[in-house]
Amino acid sequence: MNPDVSDYLNRHTAWADLLGPLLRVLQETELEVAIKWGVPVFMLDGRNVVALVAFKAYAGLWFYDGVLLDDRDGVLVNARTSKTKALRQWRFRSTDTVDEAAVTRYVREAIENARAGRRVAVATRRDGPAAAVELPARLADALATDAALGRAFAQFSAARRREFAAYVGEAKRPDTRQRRLKKILPLIMAGEGLSDRYRR
Repeated sequence: MNPDVSDYLNRHTAWADLLGPLLRVLQETELEVAIKWGVPVFMLDGRNVVALVAFKAYAGLWFYDGVLLDDRDGVLVNARTSKTKALRQWRFRSTDTVDEAAVTRYVREAIENARAGRRVAVATRRDGPAAAVELPARLADALATDAALGRAFAQFSAARRREFAAYVGEAKRPDTRQRRLKKILPLIMAGEGLSDRYRR
């Protein structure tokens, strides 16, 4: 084990029962670890993927592009919805048990997203710094695998891109997200915003 990670664990013994299984999952991946901002950060080719964290109230994982994860179990939280665009936290508390299979699934998805170059899209300079667009995993996948679709999507304003992303991402059920994605793809290719037809 990395001696710096050992030191981190030794300073958070109150969370040993939670940190141990989480660390075991992370160590079974190809991710490299380094201490950044005082916590162990696991990286793929230098890109931050997930951090192992322990605080007074909880211990857990921080997924740096967690907004792109499918989150089928509904465990991820955004600590600062007004400011945080991509990071999502999976918090464990004293009464929680770690489902290593579920943790492995989330970590593997995060690794695959990083390997494929998926990340939260940042708006162009003309849109201003507040125009970052969070893409749900299904929409990000579609844009990454279809170059024409990606180019068409990039032509929309940040507001229109956010509208598409929210329409897909806010659906609770995976099958609903898939239906919504199927609905918007032809609109994107046609250069038509989700609500354009209602504005005419």
